[in-house]
Amino acid sequence: SKFCTSQGHLDAGTDVAGVMRAVEASLVRLGTDYLDLCHIHACNDVDRLMAPTFHEAFDRLKEQGKVRFLGVSSHTPELESVMRAAVDSGRFHVLMVAYNFRNWPDLDGIFRDAHAKGVGVVAMKTLKGAYHTVLADFTPGERANFPQAAFRWVQSNPAVSGLVVSMSKASHLDEYLYASGKPLEARDLALLGRYDDLVAKA
Repeated sequence: SKFCTSQGHLDAGTDVAGVMRAVEASLVRLGTDYLDLCHIHACNDVDRLMAPTFHEAFDRLKEQGKVRFLGVSSHTPELESVMRAAVDSGRFHVLMVAYNFRNWPDLDGIFRDAHAKGVGVVAMKTLKGAYHTVLADFTPGERANFPQAAFRWVQSNPAVSGLVVSMSKASHLDEYLYASGKPLEARDLALLGRYDDLVAKA
């Protein structure tokens, strides 16, 4: 889950009691006694990432057995500085981060350092907005192969623990699972490069 309420994400200035109440309300809605992982979500800057009340609330909730691990999630323009601070702080167990082909070049080093410290890395936004942009300009074969190429590129990084992706229909299961465990190939890179070229011309 995330540090949020049904009205939205908690402000960095939320007091400790308010953060704890929000997490406890999530437990009630989920019908569980504890969360394996709770994210500080929408971290657009380091101040939000390291907001003292979030961290104190997490420590108290962990002591109470209500939350096990702390994560951070973001796809802000300040992504690399936020994720670097998260890894260097030693406070976070999981990074959930926008990661895709030819984007955020400094993330590879950050991921290596995270992996060395036992911090999990979960990639999101792996399709680079494909279903909303130029994928319509691909041939049917290219459209069918693009998700697998994108996923294989992400999974080719040994420091990435896994990825998350939206699934809106049952056929996505076969389509996406087809990429699991498969090596990245030259044709994948060519297809991803073509996508970027089309985006640049759009």
